[in-house]
Amino acid sequence: YLSRLRKLDRRQNAMRAISKSAQAGDSMGDSMKQAAEAVLKQSKEDELPESERVTMANHILLILRKVTPLILMLEINIHRDGFLMLMTNTERTLFGYGLAVLRSGYLFSSMIWISWTIQLTLVMFAPSNTMWCHFIFVIGLVSIRVSHYTAAVEDYEGVDSLNSHSTSIAERK
Repeated sequence: YLSRLRKLDRRQNAMRAISKSAQAGDSMGDSMKQAAEAVLKQSKEDELPESERVTMANHILLILRKVTPLILMLEINIHRDGFLMLMTNTERTLFGYGLAVLRSGYLFSSMIWISWTIQLTLVMFAPSNTMWCHFIFVIGLVSIRVSHYTAAVEDYEGVDSLNSHSTSIAERK
């Protein structure tokens, strides 16, 4: 959502720059070159630094990309059946939800933790069948989408309170 707003803003800035150069009466080649340079300069100024949430997600993903293949190779050599093969469908869905949350970087969102608690309760106490698996999957997708929307609104408004942990709040004060 936020990237679409930024892209729309860049297009509007580009059109303003081109119309200003056309109104100035410059030759078309020079004005287009100046407009392109102005748009590039403006887009570099518009780039925001990565938030804490994105930086944390990138670090976790970097570690997981290097460690996960190693863990899976060791596990298959130690046990005949792998870790994922012994899981039920609902447990695999919950595992995938955890990886999706790590990938998205919404680990500190209260909506994610509430959803995970509900999903874990269902995995523990409900029978493992297709209906519960789909229900857990839908709960996970909805919670990630809602967290994504709230994070986009917070980034757009400049508020960074829900997806940040207590040490960053202490550092800001």
